[in-house]
Amino acid sequence: MRRDLDQRMIADLARLRREPPFSVDVTARVAAEVRRMGPPPRVSVASRRVAVGSALGGLAAAIALAALLIPGLQGWSGELGELAGWAAGALAAALVGLPAAAARAIAWSAGFLASFRGLAAALAPAVAGALAAALAGMVAITAYVVGRDVRRGRRTLEAR
Repeated sequence: MRRDLDQRMIADLARLRREPPFSVDVTARVAAEVRRMGPPPRVSVASRRVAVGSALGGLAAAIALAALLIPGLQGWSGELGELAGWAAGALAAALVGLPAAAARAIAWSAGFLASFRGLAAALAPAVAGALAAALAGMVAITAYVVGRDVRRGRRTLEAR
């Protein structure tokens, strides 16, 4: 008798898993709530501001890196100060000598960046190793996530 009751309970539970006792449809309620809330608030940021902020952040990071890695930075920092003063004066001149000033700035920047060739060559193996490690990590994480999702999909299909 107990075995018969157990079998009936198992059969009823299996039937309930396949066929829910009632349907639940909340799409109309959710859609109405979404319409009531309206679009998400957006903070307006001009792309020009973002570009200027990014450029300033990059310049600050480059200066900080140079201060950490380059022993003779004091001479260069003086040159950078002179360049900043020169740039402010050139802007105050209200575009009078802009083409010549741009050419001088490009020439000075090219000379300044040329002094980093040795540093770039010294750091190249470390950067390549870090890039390879990052790529290997991304491949491992992607393989794990895809494998997990495939296993979940199989379990879902087997449960049906």
